[in-house]
Amino acid sequence: MRGSVDEHPRRAADLSRTIATDLLVNGPRTRSELAGLLGVSLATITRLIRPLLASQVLIETDRPLSSGLGRSAFGLDVEPSRGRFAGIKVTSDTVFGVTTDLRARELARTALPLPSTGVDAVIDTIAAVAAELQRGSARPLDAVGVTLGGTVSADGRVIVGPHLRWEDVPLRTLLAPHFTVPVHVDSDVVGLLRALHWFGHGREYDGFALLTVGAGIGYGVVMHDGVVMHDSVLNSRMDAVSHLPVDPAGPLCPRDIADA
Repeated sequence: MRGSVDEHPRRAADLSRTIATDLLVNGPRTRSELAGLLGVSLATITRLIRPLLASQVLIETDRPLSSGLGRSAFGLDVEPSRGRFAGIKVTSDTVFGVTTDLRARELARTALPLPSTGVDAVIDTIAAVAAELQRGSARPLDAVGVTLGGTVSADGRVIVGPHLRWEDVPLRTLLAPHFTVPVHVDSDVVGLLRALHWFGHGREYDGFALLTVGAGIGYGVVMHDGVVMHDSVLNSRMDAVSHLPVDPAGPLCPRDIADA
C-alpha cells in the first residue's frame, strides 16, 4: 500500500479526509482500528496522520483504548476546539444563529428579528447575526452555514422560498461579499438531515429516512452512509415531495391553479 498511497497524492488526501471524518463522527480510534477500517498498513496510517497531528487537527487521546490485541493503545481523536462555525436559520420573521465547535456542540446563540422578507433586509440581518456571534467568540469563525425553508440548489441559489416569498435568489453569491470565510446555503431540511447523519441519532445507522411536517413536507434519505436524496436535489419547485399527488381525483393545489 505504501507505493499506491505515496505515488497518488489525491488518494492520500482522500484517505486523510476519511480518517478525520470518521474520528469526527465516531470518536476516538486506535491506529490499528483505522488501518483495519481503511484496509491499509499501520505504516501508511502513521504517514497519513503525521500532518494532521502536526496541525493539531488530530490529537492523541489521554486515555488508552483497547487495541483488540490484549493490550491497550492510545487512540486518536479530533480536536473539537480547532473549529468555530456559525449556523444560521432564516424564518419568515426571525434570523436565529448559533456557534458550534467541530462536533456541532453549541457554544453560543443569538437571534434578530427580520424587518422585512426583502432580499436586502434578509442579507443584512444574516450578516448582523454572524457579526454578533463573532463578537462572542474567542477565535475567528471558520465558516458560516445558512438554512431556510424551501428548495436550494447546489450553488446556494434559493429556487423557491415560500416563507420568504422568494424565487430564484442567488443567496450564497449575494452573501459572499459580507464574509471572509466560506458560506454554505441549503434548505433547513437538508441541514437537519446532515446534522442527524453526522452528529444525531442517524450516526448509528448506514441508512435512514427523514420526514418533516410543518408548513410543508420535507424529506431526506441516507443510504450506505451517504446522503442520496433530499427535497433540494431537484431544481423544479413542482418536484418537491410535498407536491406529489396523493389522490389523482382530488382537488388541485392552489399553486397548480395559479400556474395553469
